[in-house]
Amino acid sequence: MKEFDALVDILKTLRGPGGCKWDRAQKVDDSKSHLLEEVYELIDAIDSKDTGKVKEEIGDVIMLLVFITRLYSEKKKFSIKDALKSINEKLITRHPHVFSGKKLKNKEAIIEYWVKEKAKKKKRKTIKERLPYSAPALLLAYLYFKEKGYLNQRGDEKKLRQKISAHLRRLSGPLKKKAIVDALFTLVETAAFLKVDLECELRKKVFKNAVRERY
Repeated sequence: MKEFDALVDILKTLRGPGGCKWDRAQKVDDSKSHLLEEVYELIDAIDSKDTGKVKEEIGDVIMLLVFITRLYSEKKKFSIKDALKSINEKLITRHPHVFSGKKLKNKEAIIEYWVKEKAKKKKRKTIKERLPYSAPALLLAYLYFKEKGYLNQRGDEKKLRQKISAHLRRLSGPLKKKAIVDALFTLVETAAFLKVDLECELRKKVFKNAVRERY
């Protein structure tokens, strides 16, 4: 695609001799905060339902990903072609029901196959090895319980209600950090059971309330 090739060339020029001093000074670690910021801005754009903003923010995210790849390419680690080849191979390997004729009867079976194949490929022994260490704690807990669900270790509604009731009884007494954390952990487990992403939903709730508060 000529537009993608043009982006690769532009970033190569910016990083090259006579390019932008700021871009030439950037390191891989510098890009982490920029990428996080742009991803959050993309989420905001999606929530706004403004397709113009979504288009712009997707462009920003793609640019940063290509830029980061450029930094690794300069170190002779891998190229943009290597990264694209890797994801293409991964998508084909993990969708055998589409590309290889393997029978997976429903979406639950597809997800279970994906998760187990990914763990096998990466030689993971525990769920901890799957979790992104840099993720916010609420999202991290949600991913943990979602992964357990993929492995058929999902809780049931009755037990979750019992656990929540037990936490409420503990919280009716003197408030302690452990009791609050334990209760929050169970609430995230319940949210995962109901397929509610608390990271996104709580974020919306905060902004909905914050707009009402005046200084």
